[in-house]
Amino acid sequence: MIRTEDEYRVGLRRLEESKQAITNTRAALLEQGLDAAMIDMLLASMRALQRDVQEEVDAYVDSVLKLVHLSVVRLVPLPRNVPVPPVAVVA
Repeated sequence: MIRTEDEYRVGLRRLEESKQAITNTRAALLEQGLDAAMIDMLLASMRALQRDVQEEVDAYVDSVLKLVHLSVVRLVPLPRNVPVPPVAVVA
């Protein structure tokens, strides 16, 4: 579970690294002559880990955006330690 902006940034970095690792691994497996079904099976665990990180990042963004929304609706200032992450979809 992501609780801080630093952990959020680490999560985003892990997502990018996992995307690159999947791309590189897929290319290497294709070079070895494996068929698409076998490659998908071999990459399934990497994709599962990527989905887990994506879910953590999404949950953090949702929680921060809810906090921002509540602050705006109630006109209550945000605590100083609450970062407002950029809204971006990482696929």
